[in-house]
Amino acid sequence: MEQLVHADIFFFVTTIAIVILSLAALIALVYLIIILRNLKDFSKRAKEEGMAVLDDVTSVRHFVKEKSHTIASLFGLFSLVHRKGRKGKHKSEKSDE
Repeated sequence: MEQLVHADIFFFVTTIAIVILSLAALIALVYLIIILRNLKDFSKRAKEEGMAVLDDVTSVRHFVKEKSHTIASLFGLFSLVHRKGRKGKHKSEKSDE
């Protein structure tokens, strides 16, 4: 009879422990689901922003390609002006010597 009482106490304590552990696991699972939803939203927003940045870079790249001849001609013009100025200095420096 005493063994039956010990067995009943063991099963009662085990049942309470399993219920408590199950509730703790359920609460942890709910928090995990909330965290994963937030992470999914963050990932989605980061993807959208990344696509916007890529669109901006593509626009800039196309602009530079279209306007590259204008930019190249400006650099060429500045290069010619700079060379003419240097040639004049070198000639005047040689005549001073």
